[in-house]
Amino acid sequence: MYVAWLNNSVFNGYAVDSVLAFQGERLIGIHTVKTKQGVGIVDLIGIIPDLQNAGLGGALLKGGFDIMRAHGATRVEVVTENENIQGSRFYQKNGFRLTDMKLVWHRHA
Repeated sequence: MYVAWLNNSVFNGYAVDSVLAFQGERLIGIHTVKTKQGVGIVDLIGIIPDLQNAGLGGALLKGGFDIMRAHGATRVEVVTENENIQGSRFYQKNGFRLTDMKLVWHRHA
């Protein structure tokens, strides 16, 4: 699922832009960004597992904020799963607060 999400975001124009982090020629992190009617949307943040919790995610997030502002965003939203405790903590640590909870069903083909 995440491979398709990443391909759609980066190669099929789903995201407005992306922030990439490299270690040499190795891609180690990505943040894909969307904007809609003055709202910046954190689409996808991914860091390779052995470099998580080293501050890279926060740097990618801040880079995404710059892109969102350049596209006219005045606020930022992110959606994550309730079970994603690590992600929820990351977003709270970076200034996000919970404003809404929804039940969403996914069916994988």
